[in-house]
Amino acid sequence: MKDVQEIRARWKAEAAARRATVLATLVETHGSTYRRPGARALFLSGASSPCGEAPTSDKLDTCVGLLSGGCLEPDLLIRAQAVLESGVPQLAVYDLTSSDDIVFGLGLGCEGHLSIWLERVDDMLSTSTPAFLVAPPGTPSRVRWTTAEGIEKVFDDVVPAAFRVAVHGAGEDAKPLCSLLGLLGLEVHVFDRREGVLATFQSPGVVTKQALESLDAPTCSTFDALVLMSHHFESDARILAVAIDALHAKGRLRYVGCLGPAKRREKLFEAVPAARAFSPKIVRAPAGLDLGGDSPESIALAIAAEVHAVLFDRPHPRALSERLRATEDRIHENKPPLPDVVVLAAGGARRFGSPKLLAELQGVPVLWHALDAVCAVEVGKRILVLGAKAEDVQRCSLDWCHAHGLPSSAFTTVVNAAWELGLSESLRVGLAQRTPGVPLLVVLADQPCVSGAHLRALLQAASHPNADDVVASDYDGVAGVPAVFSPDAQERLLLLQGDAGARRLLNEDLGLRVRRVPFPLAQRVDVDTPDDIERAKESLTTRL
Repeated sequence: MKDVQEIRARWKAEAAARRATVLATLVETHGSTYRRPGARALFLSGASSPCGEAPTSDKLDTCVGLLSGGCLEPDLLIRAQAVLESGVPQLAVYDLTSSDDIVFGLGLGCEGHLSIWLERVDDMLSTSTPAFLVAPPGTPSRVRWTTAEGIEKVFDDVVPAAFRVAVHGAGEDAKPLCSLLGLLGLEVHVFDRREGVLATFQSPGVVTKQALESLDAPTCSTFDALVLMSHHFESDARILAVAIDALHAKGRLRYVGCLGPAKRREKLFEAVPAARAFSPKIVRAPAGLDLGGDSPESIALAIAAEVHAVLFDRPHPRALSERLRATEDRIHENKPPLPDVVVLAAGGARRFGSPKLLAELQGVPVLWHALDAVCAVEVGKRILVLGAKAEDVQRCSLDWCHAHGLPSSAFTTVVNAAWELGLSESLRVGLAQRTPGVPLLVVLADQPCVSGAHLRALLQAASHPNADDVVASDYDGVAGVPAVFSPDAQERLLLLQGDAGARRLLNEDLGLRVRRVPFPLAQRVDVDTPDDIERAKESLTTRL
């Protein structure tokens, strides 16, 4: 998170000084790699001097951000210089899967395959400036890149938004905590009832200092984490009550840490009984992981580590070290067990007159567009449900895998022999293949304009610990698919009958909590008739 902030800030400074830069984006990985797709680095012309002097040449010698552990950056710097001088983007491919552990003269242990796209960013803001550098946090970011074989591909991403942390208490022990949280790239806001103490409080990473009275429930709902460390019982109890109101309102709040021993926790719970219902999943008291040490810095590290673990969806702290040692794949993932996705491709296409999923749309079958979107997001099992013309559609999916260099096992393919009974039967067949206990993303194969960015927005909203039962696409006030169903909500899908699909469940089941995510109009095209192909062409052009 911090590298994103630094890259955007440094690019802004370089652009203001009319100096071009080179942005490197990790667009594809296979195997174990230091960073995941979406990581960036910015190469600059000249290191900043202590006196703020401008660089004396256009030679690149500064890298902001890391794409590897530092071993690939020197070579990337050379490549970036060529991109800066020519203006022609370049793909850098590093295959570290060789059994020979000496690569570029270094012993590298990642054993992965990385594709990194380098592009020059001119010194003036223009329509070609990458959205990653200028778009507001939370908005889509797209990178168009070309493989070594000349195949044009698109990497869809979302500009990450910084996590926001509220710290109640501006005492001396809050300073190392604020410093650590800021170092991790979290946005820190300090609140205190004492004006004088607040005015003199200084710590790196603090964005604002505010009077305690301003921390009401609506404001508290805008934070991802809250730490109570004022050492004043009445103040902590009052803000804990505010936090509970914010949790009931289902805002962003995911962590409430209370400083002090278990005895103080019980007194707080006596003062705010409703807090017990959120303990220990959200309300953590005492705050922090058991890392040892009792200095302010040790306590700050323990709390910062717990906040970081919660915001990045790690399991219960006791399981953290065991999980890390037992992991055989990437050890620094930022997500819990991945959700599955089911792609419904079983329909008979009666109104279309021929297999619609095989119809050509911008040079490739309609089905390929849906598979592109599904494979642009990080999921666990990809389930493809076939029905009518199953062999032809399966062959089409295998062609897609071959064209994208993926094994045929990239999708778990199942056939709904009773596809004529409608969508509900296809859902049941797909659900039988799902991983128990994980969310399920439901996608229709005949919606070719859906982007990976929209699917990613749905999955991100569903990853919140307080997420609703279903996170669905918003069709102007009506909930529909694509949608993410929690494990409990998936059981209700099994009760559907006929060709109703999930939309009736999403809008008529009063027992379901459904959150709607904005669904761009250009992405809502269902291919039911040949005329819809033309609409899809226009929508894809608009989306691009």
